[in-house]
Amino acid sequence: MSVRGAADAAMCDLATPWGWFAVGFSHELPRRGVLTRRLAGEELVVWRGADGSVAATSSTCPHLGAHLGRGSVDQDAIRCAFHGFTFDVDGRCIATGAGSVPPAGLAVRSWPVRERNGVLLVWHHPNSSPPSFEVPELDAVPMTRLSRNTTACFEFDGHPVATSENSVDLSHLAEVHRYSEIVMVHPFIADRTEASVSYSMTRPIGIPGDGRLAALRRATTQVRFDVRLFGLGVSLVEATIPRLGARTRQLVLATPVAPGRIEFRVALQVLHEGGRLRSIAERVAARIATHGFVHDVRQDVPIWASQRYISRPALAHGDGPIVPYRRWARQFLEHHG
Repeated sequence: MSVRGAADAAMCDLATPWGWFAVGFSHELPRRGVLTRRLAGEELVVWRGADGSVAATSSTCPHLGAHLGRGSVDQDAIRCAFHGFTFDVDGRCIATGAGSVPPAGLAVRSWPVRERNGVLLVWHHPNSSPPSFEVPELDAVPMTRLSRNTTACFEFDGHPVATSENSVDLSHLAEVHRYSEIVMVHPFIADRTEASVSYSMTRPIGIPGDGRLAALRRATTQVRFDVRLFGLGVSLVEATIPRLGARTRQLVLATPVAPGRIEFRVALQVLHEGGRLRSIAERVAARIATHGFVHDVRQDVPIWASQRYISRPALAHGDGPIVPYRRWARQFLEHHG
C-alpha cells in the first residue's frame, strides 16, 4: 500500500520506499571482509574486495543453496565455502571449485553499492530500476583533537517515512525533547529527490535523568539545525552552537529490513573549527552534545515503534512543514518503472 488512500494505516502496510539505504559503516567491513544484511525483506551479503571496492549480492548460492555469508573473498569476487563457486561484483559465476566451466547463465542477484561518508549504501527499487540519484560525498572538514566519531544502530518497528518526518516536525521538539524558542530559519525546500530545512531553538545542555551535573541540566544553549534529506534513507543534520563555535555533523540512516521494521543507524562527529580548545567548558559541552543526540534518538524510538500513518493529519499551528514534506516523500512510496 502506498500513502494514497491510507487514511489510517499501520506502518507495516505502507509500501517499502525506494532509494539508497545504509547496510553498515565502512569500519565494519575490512578488506576481504563479508557482512550479511537485510534490505526490503531480502537477505544479502556485502563484501569488500582486495582492491577496497564494495559489492552486494543475494546470500544464497544458486549451485546447492549454501549461504554466501560463510564464504570468502577471492580477489574481488566472493567464493562459496561449500563447493567453491565464485561470483563477481555483478553476480556472474566466474569459477567453480572443481575448475570446470560454470553453467551457462549462472548468477546471483546483485545490487548497486556506494560508499559515502563512511557509510555503506545499497540501492533498492522494487522494479530493479537503476539508481536515479546519488548521495554526495560531504565536504571535508579540518579535524581537531575535539573531533570524534560515534556510531549506533537500533532496530525497531517503524518506517523511514516517519523517521524522516521528525526532521520537519517542529512541535515534537518541544514536547518530546523539551526544546524551546523554536524558529524556522529557512523553509522546507524540495528539489526532486533532495530536500532541506533549517531552524534554531534553545535546548537543555544536560541530559534529562543524568543526576551527576545538576548545574548543566538547568543550563541551556541556542542551537541551529541545518537538515538535508537524500531520499528517505539518508539524512544529514548539522547542529551549530554559535556561542561555542562548535558544531556536530550527524548522519541519520533509516533502512527498511522487513515490512514495518527498520534498522536505524546514526553517526555523529563533533567538530571544532577554531583549531584549539579555548576552555574546558567547550570540551564538556562537546561531549554532552554527543551523548545528547543519542539520548534524543532513544526518546523517539518508542514513539516511532507504535506510530500509525494518518494520511490527513489534523495539523495545528507550529507543527512545521509536514504537508510539503509528505508531498515530497510520496514519490519514494510509489513504484514506477
